[in-house]
Amino acid sequence: MDTKADVEIIQQINGSKATVQDLDSTRKMVERLGFEIENRPGFKDLEGHVGHTKGLIEDLTKELMLKASVKDLCSLLDQKVNVGDMNQTLQLI
Repeated sequence: MDTKADVEIIQQINGSKATVQDLDSTRKMVERLGFEIENRPGFKDLEGHVGHTKGLIEDLTKELMLKASVKDLCSLLDQKVNVGDMNQTLQLI
């Protein structure tokens, strides 16, 4: 009789077991993780993305090098004839 399980102990053990819903939820999570791992980008995908991004940055750098600087624009504007001077010249003609 001493080696027999107590009813309360059996109920506690049964209460701590996973239910069908718990197992189903865990199975769904494992399936979702498996799907995400299978569809993750590979090294070649990432390498291609890095190459593309690097090319875009180089193109942007080239375009910025071709743009005029503020100093260049100021010197060009200083050389430009203003409207008042142009009107006076036209009136003299």
